[in-house]
Amino acid sequence: MVTARGRSGHLASFCIKSTPGALPPGVYEVITQYYNANNNGMGFIAAQDMSQLGLEHLQQLLQCGCGLSLPKQVGSYNLTPGVKKGDYPRPVGKFTAPACGGPDELYMPYDPGIANHRNTPYPYHPQIVVTDLEPGNPGNPGKYTPVIASTDPECGALWAKPMID
Repeated sequence: MVTARGRSGHLASFCIKSTPGALPPGVYEVITQYYNANNNGMGFIAAQDMSQLGLEHLQQLLQCGCGLSLPKQVGSYNLTPGVKKGDYPRPVGKFTAPACGGPDELYMPYDPGIANHRNTPYPYHPQIVVTDLEPGNPGNPGKYTPVIASTDPECGALWAKPMID
């Protein structure tokens, strides 16, 4: 899938959005977009409206930084604005491996720090959080509710798989 920023995504889950908001109700593929050499696969989370898959804005070309211009995918939303895919510390943290629960329910690993161990003294504090299918800044209190928090800097809280009863 090509995200709103014109790059491919990984670690996907299909989600149901039933309440109107910034994203209309429908079926979404929710993905992680990250830098390939990132140790822990952390980056930003994007959602693609499956009813608009394959539709492109040919007038709104995105510069990919690779010498090409890519058309912007219609119906693609960045759910974690302010989070970058690059392999550098982010003041708002990073996400990975989204997994959908019930309608309007999204679980994902989140690290409020840098989310990797590459050339940095910053601590690693991964946790599993739950949120809705709406864009939101990780710095806003109450947007993401921790479900599981890791206190061991050598272990990660990754691959959330909710069970639906």
